[in-house]
Amino acid sequence: MNFYRFINKIIVLFLSLLLLEGCDFWCNSSQKEELLVVLPAWPPDNSGNKSKSQYPDYPKLIKWEICLCNSYQDTIFYSNETSFTISMNKNEPFSITATPITQAYKVIQSSDSENTSENMESFETSFFFPSGTVYPFENTENDIITLSWENGFLAECLRVFFKNGIKNGKSNSELKEFALKFNWKKAQNCINNNIQKSIIDENHAVYNPWLINSTRLLENLSNKKFYQSYFNLTNCFDFFLDEIMEDITDLTTVSNQENFHLFSRFIPENEYLYSKNKTMIKMDNPNFFSDGICYGIILNCNSKKIVSKEVIYLPIYHNRL
Repeated sequence: MNFYRFINKIIVLFLSLLLLEGCDFWCNSSQKEELLVVLPAWPPDNSGNKSKSQYPDYPKLIKWEICLCNSYQDTIFYSNETSFTISMNKNEPFSITATPITQAYKVIQSSDSENTSENMESFETSFFFPSGTVYPFENTENDIITLSWENGFLAECLRVFFKNGIKNGKSNSELKEFALKFNWKKAQNCINNNIQKSIIDENHAVYNPWLINSTRLLENLSNKKFYQSYFNLTNCFDFFLDEIMEDITDLTTVSNQENFHLFSRFIPENEYLYSKNKTMIKMDNPNFFSDGICYGIILNCNSKKIVSKEVIYLPIYHNRL
């Protein structure tokens, strides 16, 4: 093993152990609260899927990238566990996101004068959107926080808000005051309701909160404005899975086309992706799908009639420590 890679793994393990033991370096108050954070199950549950024979197998989980952010600090660490503990200032708002880092493969072709062969090289990739929560606005039971895929979008929004605020010189008290005044629970309920309505509606794809105009949302949140219309999906339309697969012939190396399955980056959508046979894509925005093994498909469009497709290998994930 490369010496520097070995040292990097030791550092990652050390930082992870500190947090898993309930490190309290985030605390600057005498009122502390120790919380158990439970990560989502992997592979995700697909119990609601009506056609499990068509449901693709999730790739192998390598580790979780955990991001914790409050009004004065942003921390990243990695974990292979199903939960961890952390000590926080009681009722101080912060964001937790957990992104699955999964195993993928790339085809390496080698040739010599006598024969040509193909080998599979494994690597880590980050394709799926994170799970998360916004504390203390989501209910906790017995000091336990359970992260969910549905809550990942707002958790990431709060993280970006804090990071931008710190970068732009906003004070700790200003950022904390805003986060406490905004009704995160109402916002999350709005997202959850939109997801549930779309699941029931057989004529439309599953609502994907990651297609929300997050820049516009954060600008309005910064101005302390909240309307449910902020969570409407604009410049989006339903697109059939069959149309994604049309004219694509480069996906036969690892998964032949007869057994090829696509994943959405938004985990809850995958439970209904094939039963609905459609997904929602956003105009003037790269829409990324994957087989979870080797390939990604990027859809770009500036109208409903013209959709371009690009087949790529899944990107290699690089540790952020």
